[in-house]
Parts: sequence; structure tokens; C-alpha cells
Amino acid sequence: MLPVEKVAKESVQQALLARHDSLVQKLQTLVEEASTDVRLLARLWQLTRKMQVLGGSGEELYAARLERVEVARVKLGEKLAQQLELIEQFARVVNMIEVEVELDMQVPEAEVANIEEQIAKLLEVEELQREWQA
Repeated sequence: MLPVEKVAKESVQQALLARHDSLVQKLQTLVEEASTDVRLLARLWQLTRKMQVLGGSGEELYAARLERVEVARVKLGEKLAQQLELIEQFARVVNMIEVEVELDMQVPEAEVANIEEQIAKLLEVEELQREWQA
């Protein structure tokens, strides 16, 4: 029969590993979204440059379109900055979990609670970001 402490320790570590896996998947999704936004931002810059070249010689042929593209670039840049911050925070929590599991020590209840609190905050920030983008 296994000692109660060992079973409790294994249970906590298994819960942390399950959280780790779900956070890593979420982190990969966030990185893919950020990568897509970076490519879109690059295309907007290319489009801006083309319109500036075509609208040269003082005509301002594309002035209204340039303004719309500028607004889109700014908003996309803000979104990308938020995504990168979220990615950084998710990576931090993933690393915290890895440290706790790799130490192979009994993870104190307080540390598990701290990790869960960090995860809850990140999920809340992510949800607020998604609502803001909608």
C-alpha cells in the first residue's frame, strides 16, 4: 500500500502536468496567431509603401486609403503587443510548472495555489483581449 503523502504528491504533480499540457497548447495557438498577425502587418507596410510610391509627386492619390491602412497598422500593432505580452506570461507559468515538477519534491499547497492563481489571471486577460478584439 502506498503512503498517503506519496499518493498526494503524485496527484498534485499529475494535475500540474495536465495544466502544463493545456497551457503549452494554448501557448502554441497564441504564437501561431501572433505569427499570422506579423505577416499581415508586413503586408500592410508593403501596401503602404506601394501607395506612397504611386501617389508621389504631391497628388496624394491614395490619401484616404493610406489613412485607413495606417489605422489598421496601428490597431494590429497594439493587438500584436498584447499577444506578445500574453505569450510571455503563459511561458512564465509553463516554466513555473516545469520547475515544480522537475524538482521532484513535494509541491507545497501554497505554490500550487499560486500557479493556479497565475493561470486564472492569464485566462481572464486572454478573455478580455478577445472581447476587445471582437
